[in-house]
Amino acid sequence: MFKKKFNSVKASAIAEYIGSKLIGNDIIVQTFSSIDNPKENSLIFFTEEINTSFGLTENKILDLEKLKNIPNLLLLVSEKTDLKNYNIQHIISNNPRHDFEKALNHFFIEEEFKSGIHKTSIIEKSAKIGSGCFIGPNCYVGEDVIIENNSKLLANVVIHGRAVIGQNCRIKSNSTIGGEGFSFSKVDKDMQHFCHTGQVVIENDVWIGSSVTIEKATIDKTLIKNGAKIDDLVHIGHNSIIGEYSQITVGSIVCGRAEIGNNCWLSPNSIIENAIKIGDHSLIGANTYVRKNVEKNVIVSGNPNRIIRRLKEI
Repeated sequence: MFKKKFNSVKASAIAEYIGSKLIGNDIIVQTFSSIDNPKENSLIFFTEEINTSFGLTENKILDLEKLKNIPNLLLLVSEKTDLKNYNIQHIISNNPRHDFEKALNHFFIEEEFKSGIHKTSIIEKSAKIGSGCFIGPNCYVGEDVIIENNSKLLANVVIHGRAVIGQNCRIKSNSTIGGEGFSFSKVDKDMQHFCHTGQVVIENDVWIGSSVTIEKATIDKTLIKNGAKIDDLVHIGHNSIIGEYSQITVGSIVCGRAEIGNNCWLSPNSIIENAIKIGDHSLIGANTYVRKNVEKNVIVSGNPNRIIRRLKEI
């Protein structure tokens, strides 16, 4: 979806862009590299924090010694990183990882796929596609679908029903949006399917990974709010709500009618049971099966799940 682009940027320009100050020589930066495999004339970040919102730290011990003999490095670090024994130009950052990504996206990254509709895709005549959109190979967009400006569907994405995809969304390959939900009632041998005739509404700046399924609602709507990010191999059940800027990581299941608050984090293989509510700014630990409501500003883990830590309210 993205690829490197060649650029030649002064270190001071990078510092100015992220709103900080350069310490050391104003070198030319041409690319980026990792702390494990540093390259000359590159931008690198160093931090022990994985997620500042939830206070998560890196398990791996990172070694700065290997940077000593690499010429013209620009390092993004936090104030607590001790660099007095290293003659390396650097930028102090409150969040080195975030500022590194911000600088990359601005100076050294470009979109791999431009706007356009691939000839192998099927777009029903009544579907509405905004400007600047990309529809990749073998996609299907149904007749009642609306896709707003600058959104991108990679190969083999299927969108059914009365689905609305907002602006600047990214949907990776093999995902299905607006499929029929799984809902059957049974009396003896008579099984009746609850036909799903509702919507899926995906707001702006949403990321949806590969092989994700998002069911349309039974009657009302399934809602993915602004800025939410959904990893690969995730299932979102009918009538669920995913809050603004929440992140749902790989292998997670959000069952029907569940509500995930704003700025939440669901760790890998989380399961959120039907109609459960997760409060704002809460983290669900890996492999946790949530069967009761979770209050806001907590880290929850285990089976049965319990509160591991309370977080400062934001």
